[in-house]
Amino acid sequence: MPAAVVIAGVAIAFGLYFGLRAQGLAGSVGPVMVAAPRWLRWLRRRREPVASSVEVVTRQAVEALSYQRSGLRERCFRAALAGRPGLTMELMFNVTFDAQGQQIMRGTVETPGTSTPELTTCVQEQMAPLRVPPPGRTVQVEVPLRFP
Repeated sequence: MPAAVVIAGVAIAFGLYFGLRAQGLAGSVGPVMVAAPRWLRWLRRRREPVASSVEVVTRQAVEALSYQRSGLRERCFRAALAGRPGLTMELMFNVTFDAQGQQIMRGTVETPGTSTPELTTCVQEQMAPLRVPPPGRTVQVEVPLRFP
């Protein structure tokens, strides 16, 4: 190691040591953690946001899906309808949202006899993740999607 690097390191160390010592911080221990009094803990709990109910989040998720409905109809359902006139589709999405309203998981339940595997796959691939206003907790809801 070059001597200049060692000398510079020693100079920096001395500067820090004597600078902190002059301010009275060289031997300090750091902040001491003390438990908050019971009344302060109660006050903090009172100020936390109230979590949204499952019904409220379900309505918000249905509304979020309604923005994608026409696009899904055009990209997936119309093509499947051309091959099978009279086709209907009923899907139920089991959607889980985190506390910030982001979709973290989505499952799909197909009502027997109402869709085709290709149509269900198309909808799953074309559907963007849903977002709702932050519910304040993890919430799982069921969101229906029906076509004709």
